[in-house]
Amino acid sequence: MPFIDITIPLSAKTPTWRNEQPLMLKRIKTIEKDGANVTSITIGSHGGTHIDAPKHFVRGGASIDKISLIVVVEGLYLNGVTADEYTLYCLPLKTAL
Repeated sequence: MPFIDITIPLSAKTPTWRNEQPLMLKRIKTIEKDGANVTSITIGSHGGTHIDAPKHFVRGGASIDKISLIVVVEGLYLNGVTADEYTLYCLPLKTAL
């Protein structure tokens, strides 16, 4: 089965969920002054492409670090898309709960 990359690139125009904080980039070090470029990245937890773990919606559900990558990659199917909010709804396998 082919993999389809559905990620949305991060930018100042990256969609966020309702009134969550948009992407903010702040250069805190430069090559010229500090020997390396370092950027602080701040974004709401629902900005850009992400996965909501069962813990987000289910009391006692698994946190994202407890879900196997195999379940994430193989266990999702496209359930719906709303173009106005750039939202993809995917449902996990029940084993992820």
